[in-house]
Amino acid sequence: MWRGALAPLLLAALAPITWAATAPGALSDAEIVAMCRGAEHREHCGRLVEAEQLRRNPDLATRQGRRLDIKLNTGAGREFLDREGGADGKTPDRAVSIWAYDPRNDFLTLWVQEGERSYYLLMNRETGLTVETPAEPVGSPDHLRFAVADFCEQHCRNEITLWEVQIHRLRRARTLQPAAPWADAEVSWKDRHTLAIEAKRHGPAGPSMNYFEIDLGDARWKFHD
Repeated sequence: MWRGALAPLLLAALAPITWAATAPGALSDAEIVAMCRGAEHREHCGRLVEAEQLRRNPDLATRQGRRLDIKLNTGAGREFLDREGGADGKTPDRAVSIWAYDPRNDFLTLWVQEGERSYYLLMNRETGLTVETPAEPVGSPDHLRFAVADFCEQHCRNEITLWEVQIHRLRRARTLQPAAPWADAEVSWKDRHTLAIEAKRHGPAGPSMNYFEIDLGDARWKFHD
């Protein structure tokens, strides 16, 4: 199973959907749907998104075949190599693509497809250090936070995590777990203090979609010192 932004957006190339507001530095939903409509597979879609990001931000990185070289502010580079899986099946395929870039905080989002597992890496371009997130990190309007909604039927933590930007690094600041797990959820920022959430819930009458908002002062947040 592959989760996060790429799954519904690539599926949207075949059927229209309604999606949350675009995060700072990310391509719009309409742009991704249009460019991935003819994609041969999900990794190809990731490459198409990367090509557009590099067109808009030519100083971010260089791509040569399977090699992606991220340019750091120090003049050094951080290299990622795509790989083919081993014949024994023990080593899965791995593809890395640039997904989004926010110049206001200088964090780059990389999408990684590794076998059937997909995830994201948030990288600071000053240090080259990365933080792995299970779903797409959605940047706040003030560029000071990233929200990650990790919800699915199986193998998810069923929580929203907020990461705070602290100069050249990220700090896991707080998490929110609903009392009853959601089957799925998408998150966007209404404003710099408020998250808008669309959650899928299972009930006696079947699944339902619920929209609600949570501000950063909500008592349900668990804080991480």
